[in-house]
Amino acid sequence: MLPLLEALAACPACHHPQPQPLHVVRNLRPIVQIPFLAVLGCPVCGLVYSSPRPSEADLERFYTADAEGGWSKGRGLDAPETSEKVQRQLEAKRVRTRTLLDAAEPWMQLATRAGGQAFDFGCGAGAFLDILRERGLETTGLEPAGFRAEAAKRHRIVDTIPTDCSFDVIVIHHVLEHLVRPAGTLEALATAARPGAVLFCSVPDLEGLPHHQDFHYVLNSVHINAFTASSLRHLLQRTGWRTVHAASGGMIPEPTRLMAVARRDDAMGQDGPDAQAIGVAQEALRRYGRLLGPDGRLRAS
Repeated sequence: MLPLLEALAACPACHHPQPQPLHVVRNLRPIVQIPFLAVLGCPVCGLVYSSPRPSEADLERFYTADAEGGWSKGRGLDAPETSEKVQRQLEAKRVRTRTLLDAAEPWMQLATRAGGQAFDFGCGAGAFLDILRERGLETTGLEPAGFRAEAAKRHRIVDTIPTDCSFDVIVIHHVLEHLVRPAGTLEALATAARPGAVLFCSVPDLEGLPHHQDFHYVLNSVHINAFTASSLRHLLQRTGWRTVHAASGGMIPEPTRLMAVARRDDAMGQDGPDAQAIGVAQEALRRYGRLLGPDGRLRAS
């Protein structure tokens, strides 16, 4: 299958049916069993995404711990040294998360939310939840992969997003890039949040691609959505979240990451087309492309 000659997937953020083709990449880790993926851009909201899209069932199989070649096995969770490896990773992530939340405190204001409820969608082994609990919050997480067993030792773990409007803090840390329907997930998280709740979101940074030069991290067989600051704000606004801060390059020096803090706001909703939104993504891709040699590799600096 040549993806640009097949039906192109509608935008998973705003559902616009006529995306703009931008590129074609080889499908190196085929959740969808085809050799190439189309890279598309939405002219309405600026989201960049791959096509064709995997199904929810495809992703569920991939992220199941015992799936051959899946997410967890790719991280060595079936190896004898798994427990020690996970604990080392957890401690390193806790250190980083403390630094990150310190940097985000002016916008998240966790100090005023002690005693409240926190929810981490895609919580992994629970490092983010550990630090939120350190800061006085009651913690709940959702994780489909095998890491959930580790997180469940210390936190409440659920199978679906709760609907009881009970959370003061919500985290979706490097998850949106993996989702078939990112807008639907953010809408469900808005339903789970109390009015004025704060959301912390982090994704790979497409806008910074000419600087960090890691195209494969931004968009690949697993990262099926790619964001600029403007397209992330657009998605958050459409799903009930008002962005209060967005930082290309991260809130701590992490050039490959885009981070945002948003607040639950019922006044948010769909906005009109943004003629400049896709231009930001196109310019980032264009500038990156000029760094490549005839063989498609980065030129030696």
